Parts: sequence; structure tokens; C-alpha cells
Amino acid sequence: MTKSYFIGIGGTGARCAEALLHLCAAGLGPEELWMGFVDPDASNGNLERTKDLLKLYQDTRASLRRPGASQLSPASPLFRTDIRTATSGASWSQIPADYASMRALFHHSMMEDDSRDLLDALYLRDEQEMDLSHGFRARPAVGAAVIGARVGEGEAFWEDVFAARSVASQNRDVRIFLVGSVFGGTGASGFPVIAQRLREALGSTRISIGGALALPYFAYEPPEGGGTIYANSGSFIHQARGALEHYQDRLSAPQQGGALFDNLFVIGWPRLVQLPVSRTGGRGQCNPPLLPELYGALAAARFFHGGPVPGAKVLHIAKNDAESLVWEDLPTVASGATGSSDVKASMGRLVRFAAAYSGVYGPLLERSTHRLYQSHFWYRRLLGATQADLDKDDTQNARAKLDSYCRSLLRWMVTLSRISSHEKMVVSLFRDSAVGAEGPLERDGLLPLHDDLFKKTRDQFADLIVDSAPGTASLDQVLDNLNDARPPPGAEGLSAFVEALFDQCALASAKPLRRSA
Repeated sequence: MTKSYFIGIGGTGARCAEALLHLCAAGLGPEELWMGFVDPDASNGNLERTKDLLKLYQDTRASLRRPGASQLSPASPLFRTDIRTATSGASWSQIPADYASMRALFHHSMMEDDSRDLLDALYLRDEQEMDLSHGFRARPAVGAAVIGARVGEGEAFWEDVFAARSVASQNRDVRIFLVGSVFGGTGASGFPVIAQRLREALGSTRISIGGALALPYFAYEPPEGGGTIYANSGSFIHQARGALEHYQDRLSAPQQGGALFDNLFVIGWPRLVQLPVSRTGGRGQCNPPLLPELYGALAAARFFHGGPVPGAKVLHIAKNDAESLVWEDLPTVASGATGSSDVKASMGRLVRFAAAYSGVYGPLLERSTHRLYQSHFWYRRLLGATQADLDKDDTQNARAKLDSYCRSLLRWMVTLSRISSHEKMVVSLFRDSAVGAEGPLERDGLLPLHDDLFKKTRDQFADLIVDSAPGTASLDQVLDNLNDARPPPGAEGLSAFVEALFDQCALASAKPLRRSA
């Protein structure tokens, strides 16, 4: 089995990881995945939101894959990917707790004269003394020096990654994928430095390194309270041009241990998405998810699925000319898939399942209400027959965890669609008005849902996914099929019902269920 690693660097890397988690829930991820984040700002809102989702994914998966209690069948793609993190924690900060600035980290006062003079020549005094606890503030030169000095063996986070050497020695393929931005600070500085360190340390023909590099795709007003040094989105394009020239040199020049990347996916966007006023680090810096981040996640999923594309150092994709973005504009994950069939089918089913579960069935299965439905055919055949005890704390915890995940997915999709759209390009993947309420972004950077999902989605459920094929089941048809269903082979407890509902939310005609004799 291939060992897969995903490393998200900076805010863009964290938000691409957020998208990848949803792809994994839909069944588009590898069987096993190690996920980690690199960000000096441990309290950054982008990072915290993704880490919260990662924990929710892990908890939900564990509650639905408990042999002997509540178990999805081995064939189910739902939450298939087993995602793990470093034993030291999911994220790594380049800044030790006792060193808040570059000057302190390098012991400026104790340096030899020549080294100190060189540091002073390369970095302004403000750069040397700026507080690094909230990131590198679009100063990649500062970040490169700090990260380069800190990435290495002896750091618990990186020991997990360097363990890939022993995996490769067992004749197993290892695929490592990095995501960061070419603008800003942490991603721009960490992306090439970390790739170089990994290539030097993990030299093996069985280890492949891929990456997704995001060009500028959003802008914002100057941050409130940003001080004299902050990430100025007005300079992103200029920074990106210089960085691309650097990457061209790095990719064309011979490298110790081989090419820096086996495949590099470069992600651009035709128009900068205007975001609300930014914050300089901390929990207040919580950007909404945007479509380029989904492209980065799809690049990672494709790399994990099929490995590097031989002879293709840099890959790109283009969309159609229409003033809308549709499913066919998204790249596939499986190399043999045509159009965007695997992404549309998998994500479309997951979104429909989330709406059906959180809007209809999840509330019916609460401890206080489930007995009202015990005589219904769907309950008897998918819950009663599988010994699902909905009065047990473990079962109710699984029900609640899944509801929380479904709501997170729907809020993410609504936000992704609405914030990424503008007058010259409307994102047309699903009917966000069926689940998303009107209102501003909430504190976590996501838009709210309707209070009554059932009332809003019932009439639009069959067409919830744009361009659903004729025959896609309505909510009433889903219920009719569940009433005639038998548990999927190998499924147990609450998970048997969850899997049956997930199967029935497939696009086109609903998946035939095993019917009762």
C-alpha cells in the first residue's frame, strides 16, 4: 500500500487541506493519509478551522467504523481515508516558544562579527525585530531563513515525515504533496525550502514529491492594527512574478538528490477575489474558502491516486469560456475518468447526503424522538435489524458527530460558491440557496445555513446538484427506497442506515438497494 503525506504550508495550505478533508469524506482520498501543517502562527484562524475539521473528520470516521458496534461496510467510500497526524500534533511552528523574533532566534548579539554584519545587510532592523508569532507577513526572505534553520531531524513533527525512508526501504511507494502560495510569507518561504530539505533527506526512487503552488487569487484592504509590516495584497502580483522566475531557475537547474518536484501544479485565477478587511494573524485571520483551494486539493488527490505524471514537471488546467464555472471545469482525480465524472459523482452524492441527513434523518434519530419511528420500515430494516441502540451514548455521539460534519460541509460549499463568484464568473456547482441562508460571514469565515433545512431542501433535492441527470432521486424517492432496503453487507448498527442513505443520494438514478425478501 502506498504511503501518502500532505503538508499544508501557511494559510493557503491549511485551506487546501480543508478542501482535501471533504474530498476524503467523499471517497476521493487515498486509503491512508498523514496530514500536517506548517505555520508559525499557531492560533491563526485559517489553521484552527482546518484543525477543527480534521479532528471532526477523525472522530466521525472512528464513530462510524467501530467493528461490532457501528461499522460501515469495507466497500463504502464514505470516510474511507484513515487520516493521521504527527505524534507531536498536527501543526508545527518554526518559532520556538522563547524566541519571538528573527533577531532572538539567531542570537544576534552572540553572532560572530562577519555573520552579524551579513544578517544586518540582508534584513532590515524592522524585519529582524518583527513579532514572528503571527507569521512572516509577506516577507518570504525572513521565512526562508527561519524555516531553513529549523527543518530537520530532531524535530518530532519532521521525524514522522522522515520515517518515509523506512517505508520506502520496504519496497512501498511514498508520495509527499506540499501546498503553499507563491505570495504572502509562510507559504512562499516554506514551500521551496521544505521541498529541498525533503529531497535531500529522503533520496529514494520510491519517494515522489509533488506540490501545488498558488499564484495570487485574492486581495483585501490593509489589515486593522497591522503595524508597519504586514501582508500587503497590492504587492502580491509583483512578488509572484519574482518568485516564478526563482522557480524556473530551481526547476531547470540540477538538484542534489534529484528534481525538486516530480510534478508541480501551478494554480492561478483570472481575477482576484476581494475579501473583507484582513487581520494580521491570530484567530481573526480566518479567510473564507475559495475555489482555487479546491483545485489544490484535487491536485493532491490526483497525485496520491496515480502518482507523478512522467515527464511533466509543471501541470496546468484551463476552464471553458462561459461566464460560469461548472463541474466539467474541475480536474478529475482518477486518471481514467472522463470529464469531471468522478468529482461530480462523489462530491455531489456527499452534498446530497449531508442535506438529507442534517435536514431530515439526523433529527429523527435523536434520543428524544427516535422511538416515534420504530414502526417505520426503514427504521426496522436498517436500524432495528442491525441492533442499533439509539439510546446508548456512543450511538448518539456518532449521530451528533456526523450531523456536525454534514453542516460543516454544507457551510463550506455555500461559502466556496458564493464568495468565489463575481459578475463575470458564477460558480454553478450546486443550488446554494437551498441550504445557505442570507447573511455575512460568521467568525469562523463560513456562511450560515437555513434554520429549517428540510423545508428549504425538500422541493429542490433532486436538482440540488447542478446538471443532475434525469432520474436523480427526490427525497420522497429516497424514503421509498429505504423502506425496501436491507443493510449493506458488512455494515452494522447506525452505520448500516448511514451507508444506505449515502448510497441512495447518488446522482442519476438511485443505486439499487438489496431489497427484503
